[in-house]
Amino acid sequence: MFHSMSERAAWFSPVRVVALVVLLLSGYGMRAEAAISAPVITSPTTASGTAGVAFSYQIAATEDPTSFVAAGLPSGLSLNASTGLISGIPAVEGNTNVSIGASNAFGTGAGGVNIAIAGASGPPVISSPSFASATVGVAFNNQIVASHSPFSYSATNLPTGLSLSVTTGQISGTPLIEGTWSATIAATNLVGTATESLAITVNGATPTVPGTQPQITNSLNTSGRVGTTFSYAIQATNAPTSYGAVGLPSGLSVDAGSGLITGTPTTSAITDVTISATNADGTDSETLRISIATSSGTPPPGAPNQTAKGSSCGAGSGLSVLLLGVCWALQAMFVARGRTR
Repeated sequence: MFHSMSERAAWFSPVRVVALVVLLLSGYGMRAEAAISAPVITSPTTASGTAGVAFSYQIAATEDPTSFVAAGLPSGLSLNASTGLISGIPAVEGNTNVSIGASNAFGTGAGGVNIAIAGASGPPVISSPSFASATVGVAFNNQIVASHSPFSYSATNLPTGLSLSVTTGQISGTPLIEGTWSATIAATNLVGTATESLAITVNGATPTVPGTQPQITNSLNTSGRVGTTFSYAIQATNAPTSYGAVGLPSGLSVDAGSGLITGTPTTSAITDVTISATNADGTDSETLRISIATSSGTPPPGAPNQTAKGSSCGAGSGLSVLLLGVCWALQAMFVARGRTR
């Protein structure tokens, strides 16, 4: 605080006021100048590459450029005007002076870069093995390896099911037919093309080892009633990983993970169902006969061991032949007595 008017007057002397104004204007001018500056190119003025080999060069500049330009690029190269990245595969050797620029809302900064592209040192030399083996039904991969930066590849007479990536030289696929193929492979750069033979032997599918695939072990006959909950578990050896049941009676379904057939039958009938158990080594299938009686217990039409109409002696009662004969004799006697009355 000022203690007197004289102190206040001394503080706000004309000299001090002028100095303060000059200082403020100077600072504003510096900030304004920084805010409206055009970009300045800062990236290197030289770059090098090789014909047929991927090339990249990033234009760098100050002041947050929003767009870039490049004039006189070597054949095969192009510019991303938003990012300033020059990239591509040079097609010819030589030195090229390229004019580059970076722009923002306040102007453009210009610069240049000399791009020296060397020629390929020679044609490709294929060094990958001249033979390979595969198996029917098994994924196959084989890489063509060659020196001097090939930019394309080719292959003829490949086994059925295999194909080639012309840009990477990768042969891949799943062979379908057993046999031996003599393929011709090639790698190309700007200087020339190299070719070699590749013998591919496709072996037959590996046979399943006996005893390792599942074997269904439980009874292949079962029964149930309409309207009553039904349950049957498929059981098999060698740790099945999945189960199946085709042709189930209406109302029943199978759990593929556990092999449990459950549900509530809706129709009285005899149904032959194909059940299966599967693991990595194979599948075992069997026919399961499911007999669904009516809700009252009457066997379905065509069921074996049915009791004859009007008879109380059924062949499926479990009686011995002798007892069965006695049963029929007693029934005949009762019928005869009824007729004489």
